[in-house]
Amino acid sequence: MLTGEYDYSCTTEMSAATAARIPGARFQVMPGIGHFPFAENPTLFAEYLLPILRELKSQ
Repeated sequence: MLTGEYDYSCTTEMSAATAARIPGARFQVMPGIGHFPFAENPTLFAEYLLPILRELKSQ
């Protein structure tokens, strides 16, 4: 789960709690990003998303 550090509709605490209840889930805070990372800062969001996509592709 990727959550923006200033996403007030789904806080990092909420996301961490949800991830903790999902077996195998991983959670990461994205500093400098809010609720719409792809629109707010697509370049920064890509730095978080692309490694995950590469990992999934290699599985």
